[in-house]
Amino acid sequence: MLIATDVAEVLAEVRVLEMAIIGRDGSPQVRPMASAWVSESQQVVITTPVSYPQKAFDMRRNGRVALLYSDPVGSGLTNARTVLLQGVVSAPDVVATPQDLKEYWRELFRKNPNLVEEFADEGARSTMDWYYLRLPFFLLRKRCTSWRACLPGARSSLNRTSPLRWRCGSRTRCSGTRASRSRRLMPTDTRTSRAPRLKSPLWTVS
Repeated sequence: MLIATDVAEVLAEVRVLEMAIIGRDGSPQVRPMASAWVSESQQVVITTPVSYPQKAFDMRRNGRVALLYSDPVGSGLTNARTVLLQGVVSAPDVVATPQDLKEYWRELFRKNPNLVEEFADEGARSTMDWYYLRLPFFLLRKRCTSWRACLPGARSSLNRTSPLRWRCGSRTRCSGTRASRSRRLMPTDTRTSRAPRLKSPLWTVS
């Protein structure tokens, strides 16, 4: 299943996304992150420096994740869609060098040209080598929902129907709504006591 062109533009150009994962205590943890969209493999790649491994520990413990692309500032996009990706991540127990993540760094440098000069400076590399050693994450089993931004008080283009209960943590529940174009990751339908099971991955990492 291929991502639509207008959605792929958001995944490729947005500088900062909001990533929600589940912490050790079962509570949601939300952080701003940079990502790379690799169109050839239809992958979203995210990394963290080895000096900040807590995100990797949390995702290896519980791989459910949601990525929200809601802020197009600096992307050059006009009238960009808001995009929500949901699924599970593969967080291999490896330390990746820049040579191991060429597509990720190519996209990061393209969106942040100032990093190119820093990376090319031998002195900067010698003092910041830890920054370029990364723990990578790859998004699997994606659910994709997108909608157009609207002015306050206007009707959203995202249709809503029957309410859902969300399983936010191990025993935490909060109310939400079902989007007609979305198959959410962790909802429990109010009409049944069982949460829907994830089917086979829509896209996989090769």
